[in-house]
Amino acid sequence: MGGAIKGNINAAETIEVLPSAKIFGDIKTNALAIAEGSQFYGKSSMTIKETINGAETK
Repeated sequence: MGGAIKGNINAAETIEVLPSAKIFGDIKTNALAIAEGSQFYGKSSMTIKETINGAETK
């Protein structure tokens, strides 16, 4: 993600915050990468992916 984002973000997959990003809000995801130089104002929380009999659950 890059650019200015205002609001909360919920994602089932990995979020990559690029150096050009300014995020104002909370992030909930299973994997998060924040690049040096980006700006993030909020809270982050991680979700856990589990596999039961070959099917993903959250």
